[in-house]
Amino acid sequence: MYVILDNIGRKALEVKFGFIHIPHDSNPHKATEIVAGAIKQVSLDR
Repeated sequence: MYVILDNIGRKALEVKFGFIHIPHDSNPHKATEIVAGAIKQVSLDR
């Protein structure tokens, strides 16, 4: 994540970037719901 953010900043790229941290001990079904919801929200914000 930090490498990508650094690259975006150095090149002054106009891109959207997001990071969702899902702890390793999370419920896989709940994690899937969270990621799917975030993707849907980003798609709606376009």
